[in-house]
Amino acid sequence: MSENTQIVTVLTGDLVNSTALGAEKVEMAFERLQEVAKDLEAWHGGSLLFTRHRGDGWQVVLREPKYALRSVLAFRAGLRSYGPEFDTYIGVGTGPTSILESTNLNEYTDKAFELSGAALETAKNTVMEMKLASWGNREFCSMLSFADYMSASWTATQSATMYQMLVTSNGAKFTKVAKKLGKSRQAVTKSSDGAGYPYLFSALHFQEYQND
Repeated sequence: MSENTQIVTVLTGDLVNSTALGAEKVEMAFERLQEVAKDLEAWHGGSLLFTRHRGDGWQVVLREPKYALRSVLAFRAGLRSYGPEFDTYIGVGTGPTSILESTNLNEYTDKAFELSGAALETAKNTVMEMKLASWGNREFCSMLSFADYMSASWTATQSATMYQMLVTSNGAKFTKVAKKLGKSRQAVTKSSDGAGYPYLFSALHFQEYQND
C-alpha cells in the first residue's frame, strides 16, 4: 500500500421500502442518517463524508475500520428509533482507497467501495430477511449476521437507547445516556438489557480492541 492510500471501511446503504414511506418520511430518514454520521465523527477522527447515493441510497466512509460493527448498528438503531417502518439495508466493504480529497463519495470506485456495493446487493437480494451484509473477513461477517438478527427485533424505544449506548463514550455510560434520553438510569438499563446490549458489548469489545 502506497503512502497515497489508506485502509477504510465503506458503508453503502439503501432505505427499506422507501416507496411506502413516502417523500416526507424519506427526507426524515436522510436527515436522521446525517445526524448519525455526525455523532460518529468522534469515533472516526473526522467527517464520514455522508453522501446521498443513487436516489434512496446513502454512503459513508469509516476511517477507523475497527469501529465498523458499532457504526453499522448505530445507523440502523438511529433510523429505527423513529418507528418500525424505518429501516435500512447496509453493505460493508473494507479495503484500500486513495486519499479522500473529494467530499462526494459517488466519485470513488476503489476496492472498499466496490466491495461495499456488492455486499449491499447481497443483503437486498437474499431470500432471508437480511438487512446487513459484508464481503471479506469471515469473523466480521459472522458477527454482523448475529447483530443483524439481534437488532431486527429492537423496538423504537430500544433502538433509541441502543443508539445512545453505541455513540456515547464508555465512561459513566448509563448515567450519560439516561440524561440524554431524559430517563432514569434504571429505565435505560432495563431497555438496553432487553435489547441484548451486554452481549453486544462483548462482541464490540472483541472487534475493536483485538487489533490494538
